Amino acid sequence: MLRKKYKNLIKGTIFALSNQKLIKLIIMRKQINYGILGFAIVSMIVTGCSKDDTTAPSIALSGSTDETVILPLTAGGNGTYTDPGFVATDEEDGTITAKVSVSGLSDVNLNRKGVYTITYSVSDEAGNSASATRTVRVVNEAEVLLEHMLMQLTLQLSQVLLVSLMQML
Repeated sequence: MLRKKYKNLIKGTIFALSNQKLIKLIIMRKQINYGILGFAIVSMIVTGCSKDDTTAPSIALSGSTDETVILPLTAGGNGTYTDPGFVATDEEDGTITAKVSVSGLSDVNLNRKGVYTITYSVSDEAGNSASATRTVRVVNEAEVLLEHMLMQLTLQLSQVLLVSLMQML
């Protein structure tokens, strides 16, 4: 009858850096003898010592996220929209502004009244993504003046009504 013997020859733990993440290797070597026949089993257990990167990056827009621009005063003006800028950062990867994809920027037409949306998107090395939007409203100067005049008129009417009500009491 064959007799089984187990011996722990090597047992240890090794810490290593892999893809900027600390991993722990547990190494165990067992020698198994069956009479004359003998062989060794080496096993390694790999476990992560740090959490996976599940935090999304962030995009900070410079300036306002909702801008109003007045149409150029002269017909056929060649107004060009200039983006105020942005910065993208990630907890693990640091500054990733160069990886930001911008869509809708070329659609902004300062010579045509309308509402335009610019979208900024970025992903970090772990695949987490983020996006931010900026709205650009191109309006006619007459509309802005009319809106301002209506606000002033409403304020004056409110004051007149308030004074009239106070006199009635």
